[in-house]
Amino acid sequence: MPTNMSVVLQMPRGNLETIFPRALVISGIRHLIDAKEYGRAFLHCRTQRVDMNILCDYKPEQFLAEVGVFLSQLNNVTYVDLFLSSLKYVLSPVEMDDYAHCLSGRKMSRRQPTKIPARRNTQSPTAPPSLVRLRSPRRPPPKSTPYATRS
Repeated sequence: MPTNMSVVLQMPRGNLETIFPRALVISGIRHLIDAKEYGRAFLHCRTQRVDMNILCDYKPEQFLAEVGVFLSQLNNVTYVDLFLSSLKYVLSPVEMDDYAHCLSGRKMSRRQPTKIPARRNTQSPTAPPSLVRLRSPRRPPPKSTPYATRS
């Protein structure tokens, strides 16, 4: 496993570009969790915008057994607050983010598009009064303006 999760590419005109492929970043985070380096894994999740749930969902038994190690490696109250506030309760693996394939050990497959339920009509007369939007009646335009000339 490389020590850095980036790839440096040289473009045709000679300029160098550094990219962080998502698969390489998630694989690196998994290796850090296996090595119980939760502090570094957290920082990579934070800088690469990976869902923090991977820290506790990848190996939940290991994470629960090593919560003290996790907290001591974070050693910053704001990081603990960020971690706790970003955790989500996920009902099924289908609802998980991009790293769901990493947790199950399966190859990545194309997911079917999610069907979005239709929005409720809030203007219908059968909707509860709290959902009906009240509109104020339009005022008629003023009949005379203050800048009108006197005749």
